[in-house]
Amino acid sequence: MPSTRRWRPRGEFGTPRYAIDAAAPSTRHARRSLEVVESARIPLVKYVDAASNTAVDVSFDVESGLRTGKLVRSYMDAMPPLRPLVLVLKFFLAQRGLNETFTGGVGSYMLQLMVVSFLQQRHRTDRATGLVSPQNLGSLLLEFFELYGRDLNPTITGISVRRHGAYFPKRSRNWFNPARPNLLAIENPDDDKLDVGKNSYNYHRVRRAFDHAHDAIVAASTREDWRRTCLLGIVVDMSVWNERVLQRGLG
Repeated sequence: MPSTRRWRPRGEFGTPRYAIDAAAPSTRHARRSLEVVESARIPLVKYVDAASNTAVDVSFDVESGLRTGKLVRSYMDAMPPLRPLVLVLKFFLAQRGLNETFTGGVGSYMLQLMVVSFLQQRHRTDRATGLVSPQNLGSLLLEFFELYGRDLNPTITGISVRRHGAYFPKRSRNWFNPARPNLLAIENPDDDKLDVGKNSYNYHRVRRAFDHAHDAIVAASTREDWRRTCLLGIVVDMSVWNERVLQRGLG
């Protein structure tokens, strides 16, 4: 496993591409589509692992990455539905070109926090009502689409996942952007002064996609033959999904 210590390449070899080759030379022939994204807030090297066809983002000299990685792992351990929901939603966004922060979409970390907040909100509701909500992943996905596609107003509401999670007025943090009022504000649990969603300027498109997905699934579920229909396949291209799953299995 490559070292996780901080390392700054310098001199004529001080480029992200050289850094990738130097840090993990054994993967040099197992990569394709190597791309350097210097326009991102934190410069990235993006590549696709040839064996698994998995897209990988690599950043350098970012101390918070290790802390947030441990944080997300703790959420996954405490919330079993988190991982499968994030995987499906990531695929959903990727098929619509809305999964990259540097193009205004929702990146992995922001998406994970959105799902964590959603699960926290359901738990708070259960405690307040004394009821136990179903943990069926299909129902959870539909409720997620409903919450972020129509119920949660991103113009006035911010999200925190600290402690047991909460909502707060965006203006109370000066996180309301008049030029982009529909940005979804999410407090970074690693640094509560940072808004994870401030660069996702296409969130209005993400919200519309969630809303449309909710309506499409609800409409399909009212048909007489709905039990013979893959409801997930209505909003996700399952031919691509199944091909990726098959490749993982054969690998």
